[in-house]
Amino acid sequence: MRIADGVFLSGLSNNAIDVGRNIQLLRERAWFDNPIVYANQHRAILAVEKGESGQQAFEAAFAAWTQPAGDSR
Repeated sequence: MRIADGVFLSGLSNNAIDVGRNIQLLRERAWFDNPIVYANQHRAILAVEKGESGQQAFEAAFAAWTQPAGDSR
C-alpha cells in the first residue's frame, strides 16, 4: 500500500484461511517476496531472506503473540 511518495506499507490478509497459510509460510520459509508495481506499471519482486537472526526474531514474535494477555514470560 502506498502511504506517500516513496513510502509503502506491506500487510497480510486477515482472511482466516490466509492467516493460517501466512503464519505457516513465515515460520517455515527462509525468505519471503514482496511484489512491487511501479508508477509506470512495471513490476518487480523484492525477495528478502530472513537469515538466522531473522528466523529468531520471527520465532520470538510468534511466541509473544501466542502468550495470554498479561503473561510476561
